[in-house]
Amino acid sequence: NQNLKNILDEQTLELSEDSLLPTPLFKNNMEISFFKSNFKWQNILPQSNGKYEIYTELNDYNILANSMDAIDWFIKSNQLGTIYSTRKPQTLIPQKVNRLTINQTDSSSIFKIENRINNSTSFTALIKNGNNSNTESKSLVLAHQFLIKDAKSKFIPFYSNDTLTFILFDNTGIDCYNLKGEMLWSKPLESPLIETPKQISINNKSLLVLMMQNQIDLIDENGNSIKGFPYKYNGNSNHGLVIKYADSEQYRLLIQIKNTITNLNIDGTPVEGWNFKKLENPIKSPIYYDSKNGKDYIYFKDSNDTLNIINRKGENRFPQKFKFKLKNESPYLTGDYTKGNLRKIGYQNGYITSQFANDGHLDSIKLSNAYTPSKLHWTKNQDKLNLVIEEFNRIIFLNEFGFVEKEIQKPQPNLIYLKSVTNNDKHTIFANIQKNELYLLNSFGNQLNTQPIKGNENFALTNEYFIVYFNSQLWLYKL
Repeated sequence: NQNLKNILDEQTLELSEDSLLPTPLFKNNMEISFFKSNFKWQNILPQSNGKYEIYTELNDYNILANSMDAIDWFIKSNQLGTIYSTRKPQTLIPQKVNRLTINQTDSSSIFKIENRINNSTSFTALIKNGNNSNTESKSLVLAHQFLIKDAKSKFIPFYSNDTLTFILFDNTGIDCYNLKGEMLWSKPLESPLIETPKQISINNKSLLVLMMQNQIDLIDENGNSIKGFPYKYNGNSNHGLVIKYADSEQYRLLIQIKNTITNLNIDGTPVEGWNFKKLENPIKSPIYYDSKNGKDYIYFKDSNDTLNIINRKGENRFPQKFKFKLKNESPYLTGDYTKGNLRKIGYQNGYITSQFANDGHLDSIKLSNAYTPSKLHWTKNQDKLNLVIEEFNRIIFLNEFGFVEKEIQKPQPNLIYLKSVTNNDKHTIFANIQKNELYLLNSFGNQLNTQPIKGNENFALTNEYFIVYFNSQLWLYKL
């Protein structure tokens, strides 16, 4: 296939006025090249009457197309696994075959066809019949399904002694169920939750953090409060955060109350040495935490859009604060405090805009490609920040510098991008909200379920299951 690419590149330069090759595109980790050629493709492909102008490669196959629509169809069909038909395809062999080589084993067959065009040029076709586990679509097996009797609005998976259970919750209470659909315990809530329940582990014991408007509770796997909890606030809270510092096994529980933050140990006592000074304005944003090169950043915005960045003692990281209000702003910080480039970034009209935390100055980068976003998303995973541009038929992942890292074609146009989740693999989930349908794709961009799965935004991924909570039922699909 590399020989064919070189030949097409040479012909493109010969037939073009420009001395440079056309800039390739990258879709779903495939490099797509544009070429010019005066070769008569009918000589080796008798049933072809098209003029090919686009070239790419996949699994040692040469792929030629006459339009980007055809390439998009191929990428989408490859994701869905529909290219690999169960019916026997029609076999097309060049009219002039100079050499046919067959190499057969117990698990695969390889056919190599060499067709010499002239004394210096030949085309080689390689046909493999074997395991296509990385490219074919498969059906997910429904491993468990059960009805929730006292239905709640949301759920999270909860591991107790390596046993999977389920926490179902709303603003009135939480319930715990096992894999048989049996309720293990139920607990009413004193006030509505302000954050999703968070599982932590202390001395190999699973605990659940419940942050509510007027108190915080820390309960064990049986639903009982541990010593020191519940802890009642002096006021009402809208935001909270569970922190586990990068260099420590200790947890911290941060609670926002109007324009101050309370910091608790895991035993319900205030943290010594916490020097947070009361702000002039109330805190309006969620609280975030990052750590890089031994430096901690706890950050949030107040009602005046001023960005506050503090260390683990509650002290300001910078002597001066600045107002941050970028268009389509990421909620996360990126960059490095030690290198002086800690910043927030946003997106507007084809530019990625940066505002720096040390002095508030602005900078921008123009994207090399034009996009027509229907929606924008920011994702952060293991210190890696991505802008996800959603268009009607695809999503594009850009890094903080505007370079394309990945593109995924939607299984169907106008689906909604919901989430990317990293467990044993990296999965991407799309949805048809009107029809209550979910589409699960793996890291290759292939659809794991041959038919859409019934559900909505209420789902979770573990290393073992794709879990959907829909119509008062839990559905567990084996990954």
